[in-house]
Formats: sequence, C-alpha cells, structure tokens
Amino acid sequence: MTRPSNKSATKRIAAVDLFCGAGGLTRGFLDAGIPVLAGYDIDSACQFAYEHNNTGARFVAQSVADLFSWFYGHDNQLHVLK
Repeated sequence: MTRPSNKSATKRIAAVDLFCGAGGLTRGFLDAGIPVLAGYDIDSACQFAYEHNNTGARFVAQSVADLFSWFYGHDNQLHVLK
C-alpha cells in the first residue's frame, strides 16, 4: 500500500524549553533547525548562561507551575496556543 503524498500541506514546529537551565536542549533544537520560542526556568541565575549559549533566545525567569496555570486557565480546560 502506498501512502498518499500531501506536498501542499506544510507543518511548522517550534519548541518551548521547560526547566531550561543553561540551555542544552534549546541548543540542540536550534542546531536541528527547530525554533525555540522561550526557555523557562525558576532560577534566574541561569539567564546569562542560557542566553550566552543560545544567542537571541528568550529566557523567562518564571515557575513552570505558573506557565501551566495559564494554559489551563480558571476553568481547568486546556487552552491551546494558535
């Protein structure tokens, strides 16, 4: 059985690095051609190393728990980013 080709459909992918630390995962994504929207870590001491290792990447000093409360909102329903 041959799989149908769907060349007109393009899929885009991007990543968010949670618990990013010094940014090793972000570096891997960037090296693989995957854009990283942001790196989140509660430890603001990681910011310099993260940004130094991943030029142009956005570091967010915020708890991942806060991030997930934003995704789920007050109604406990998952809100997907579009």
